[in-house]
Amino acid sequence: MGAIGYSPFGFERNCTEESNKTFSQFYQKAGRIADKILAAQAEGRIGAAWLKGDNPMRVKDEIKMSDVRILCELVSSGMRNGGAPQLTGGTYDPEAMGYVIAIKEKNGYLFLGSNVRVTFLPADGKGYVGLAKVTEGDFDQYGHWEEGRWLNGDEIQLRYDLLYAVDEGFSGQGLNFGRPEPAFLHVELFRY
Repeated sequence: MGAIGYSPFGFERNCTEESNKTFSQFYQKAGRIADKILAAQAEGRIGAAWLKGDNPMRVKDEIKMSDVRILCELVSSGMRNGGAPQLTGGTYDPEAMGYVIAIKEKNGYLFLGSNVRVTFLPADGKGYVGLAKVTEGDFDQYGHWEEGRWLNGDEIQLRYDLLYAVDEGFSGQGLNFGRPEPAFLHVELFRY
């Protein structure tokens, strides 16, 4: 049986052994960028979403930044219109938990997340938002970014039903935090 815990990012959580492990890993990673988080909070350049599969169900959330709407959805499985495979929508594990923190930087956005898919819409509703560059990475003990591999192709293509995605205002691309261990991704966006 879990206990209710409080997070400094403004959400309560039902703690289980697995979620405690994931949140412990999250706090270790977030601790490496505490200065970035505090500066972003002071300047209004940060947002967060916390999602869970049940009790109460909260599988979608939105982070609003000045130029984009960042849509967050708990990882799921199922099929989209016309039988196309999907990575969002459909069925959700009642025990699933996911989260993401987004920090706007000069050259894009820094994300820390787990068990969440992230897509983007233009804040003004005009055009589409694509992913110009997505990199995995981590921060060393001094808080310096260490860039890892670049992600592309199937790693950022979340929707293959592009006709439906475009009708809904999406490019079909997004970020995939599908593993339970938290990870950092840095993304540069473009509008078209």
